[in-house]
Amino acid sequence: MATLDDNGATRTAAHYPTPGSSPDIAHTAAAARSGVFQTGQLSFGDYDVVGELGEGGMGRVYKAVDRKLNRTVAVKVLRTPDEFEASRFRGEAEITARLDHPNITRIFEIETTADGRPYLVLEFAEGGSLDKELRGQPQEPRRAAEAAETLARAIQYAHSMGVIHRDLKPANILRAKDGTLKLTDFGLAKQYEVSSGMTPSGAVMGTPSYMAPEQAAGNVKELGPAADVYGLGAILYELLTGRPPFRGVNMVETLEQVRWSDPAPPSRLVPRLHKDLGTICLKCLAKAPARRYATAGGLADDLRRWLDGETITARPAPAWERVARQVRRRPWEAATTAAGVLLVVLLIAGLIYVQRRDADEKHTAELRQADELLHAEREQAAAATREEQERNAARLRDRGKKSLAALDGIRALLVDGKLRGTPGLQPLTAELARYYKELVREQLADAGADKLGLGQMTFQLGELLDRDGDRENARWAFAETGRLYDGLHDPDHRARRAEARRREARAAYDLGHEAEALTIAADAQVLWAGIERESPDPSPVRDRATLQLAEVRHLRGEVFSRQYKLAESAAEYRESIKLRERVAGDLLGKTADDLARLPTPAARLAAVGYLRDLGRGHGYLGDVLLDRKDVAGADRAYWASHRIRGRVVEALEKVAGRTAEEDAELERARFQFARSWMNLSGMQARHRARGTARHFAEAALKLREALFVASPNTVDYRLDLCENLNQTAESTLLDPGATDADRVLARVALDRAVNLAAGAGDGAGVRTRLALAESHALRAELLADRGEATHALALFDGLARDYPDQPSYPFRQATLLALVARIDGAPPTDPRWQAALDRLARAVEQRFRGRDPDEVRDLPVFEPVRGDARFLKLVEGLRD
Repeated sequence: MATLDDNGATRTAAHYPTPGSSPDIAHTAAAARSGVFQTGQLSFGDYDVVGELGEGGMGRVYKAVDRKLNRTVAVKVLRTPDEFEASRFRGEAEITARLDHPNITRIFEIETTADGRPYLVLEFAEGGSLDKELRGQPQEPRRAAEAAETLARAIQYAHSMGVIHRDLKPANILRAKDGTLKLTDFGLAKQYEVSSGMTPSGAVMGTPSYMAPEQAAGNVKELGPAADVYGLGAILYELLTGRPPFRGVNMVETLEQVRWSDPAPPSRLVPRLHKDLGTICLKCLAKAPARRYATAGGLADDLRRWLDGETITARPAPAWERVARQVRRRPWEAATTAAGVLLVVLLIAGLIYVQRRDADEKHTAELRQADELLHAEREQAAAATREEQERNAARLRDRGKKSLAALDGIRALLVDGKLRGTPGLQPLTAELARYYKELVREQLADAGADKLGLGQMTFQLGELLDRDGDRENARWAFAETGRLYDGLHDPDHRARRAEARRREARAAYDLGHEAEALTIAADAQVLWAGIERESPDPSPVRDRATLQLAEVRHLRGEVFSRQYKLAESAAEYRESIKLRERVAGDLLGKTADDLARLPTPAARLAAVGYLRDLGRGHGYLGDVLLDRKDVAGADRAYWASHRIRGRVVEALEKVAGRTAEEDAELERARFQFARSWMNLSGMQARHRARGTARHFAEAALKLREALFVASPNTVDYRLDLCENLNQTAESTLLDPGATDADRVLARVALDRAVNLAAGAGDGAGVRTRLALAESHALRAELLADRGEATHALALFDGLARDYPDQPSYPFRQATLLALVARIDGAPPTDPRWQAALDRLARAVEQRFRGRDPDEVRDLPVFEPVRGDARFLKLVEGLRD
């Protein structure tokens, strides 16, 4: 298949990017050079990688499938073949392999890649890590204590085997499918009483927020079991309060806090927390190792005492409390004893009363005088305390402002500055979000906090996270913005709150929470409708409110489309288009030259923004009309979208000396224009005009490649490019005249598409899942690969469970089941073919219209049943 480059020259297979040429798949290329890359899939011996789980201090961790035993495992491979790192890595393996405990991750195998890098095959914990499970939320105290007891007993076992972990933290605790907690990552572990020589004295190894003071000071030789007891206490603290005991603005500040500051008592952060449980936690976090529990087992035993309602050893209970507990345990014995004691007490009390009465009267006068003096002293001390508290609050407020300013500077570098086009910065933005959350919480504890400034910064953070595909944290940021603006009754603040609610609804939709998205969108709609109603007409405020109402209606259209409520979706899109046209007014008739000649950048930005979003509305309406089999209506909507979007791009390109804001708007316009090219390509493909479809798809691909290179962290650019490559490969699969060279290019495109979708991460939600599923499905068809087909089928099974009314998913299940049956050589009467036809029947019942019926009949995967009566009847059903 050939394309045109920027100069109009023919682009052949040699010009296409190969696996490993993109920054997104550099790791895949490295794997290929090391000899472990097989048939487009990363493999380690008998283990096929199906996803990347994360990256630790020494190497990457992958999710893989054991081909021999058909089980899921985790594969941890050293990042480099450096001998020192390899020795430490093998040291972890040897230590962990010695440990056989139900709460410690097992090692199945230790092997080496072709380039000399060791890798471990470990037990896979399906539930993920504890830090992702916590997400900054305090746990119920009994559940927290039970988890800490479990971990403490596992650590006690490790200590009994002579092993100290030294890096205990929630990220190194996994949860198995059955809920069992598993300790992992013994990368900093050592055998005590035998120095490994691996860690130089004075080196700070570990994670600052969970590190014992002696570890933070770099006293490696002094590290013993007490360091792990401290780590267990830090984990218990986070389970109880939702945050670690210490967390500074940076690593240096955190280490200083660990060494010199006392943690806030858990009961101060969780007021109703039982004091004994807080005491257990603080004993673990004592600065001096000798003041902590002597063993992890001692900690576990004390936690069990608390869970059973017994007296803990960390703080011997006073006599009255011990008596109260005995009464609760043996009420009848206690009552008998109490009666006898009471009689004796009454006799003695009578004698004492007579003696004390006279002494008390004399003493009362003395106490009155002392009390007056004490009251005066207390008033003076209270005044001094209030002054000190006000000074401390002012210092904290100033420190918080400086910290937020520093974080906002980093955010600006990521959004508009030098780091904007740097690939692979999603972990940095996630860490940035974590610090923002902590600082916002601290600032809100101050009654004089600048809620307006915090709201503006948090909203901008949400935009950054949303662009990078971290929808979960983006949703938090927009929700927090709305809460910060609550109670600020100025119209500008109400508009900001309404905008935050709308963006929160969009993030909820992207995460697959459609019902919540509709509820939040309804709240935003009420707010914007009130602003529109109260604003003069015409006015910029009223126009903004109208456009925001159009955006809410557009989002509702997307929700209904995903739920396959096509009539409701089309109605919402049409209403959104009407609202936008009302604001655009005479701009609808202006040419690109007219728009470029508008007098100010602000006027140009407003005009092209109105038109760009109007073009988007027509494009989405075309999608729904096509699904409703209104082909003529879809064609009109697509071309209306394309003309508007093309005019916007042309107008901005004609502006000499564009501002930075106009450059950003041009980028958005090209992003939308590429989508309209793909809409037209899809229409042509539906009518089997493959040459025209290919031409339109190549125009889109050219724009999308440029956008992705300029901003590789923007998840929408990544997924659009993935979908473009998928459609390009699919046109090759459907073209009976495709050559071997075309199929090689299609293979390259699909390999890259898989890497692009996988690199988007889970945070982007349903769209990422669908793009990845489609890439694997097309690769399975191209290669006739049964394993790839099974993997793609599992992905579509999950989508079909979540969205049972969406007919495209059962159709895809049908094609993949047919592909597996065909690869297995099953005859048409085989149950596997019947399962495929059952799925096709479900798609027909749900009125699937995504493919031309004749094209479905001619699909290679259905070739063995092309003469089957049931299959032919189902194909005819697609015409209704």
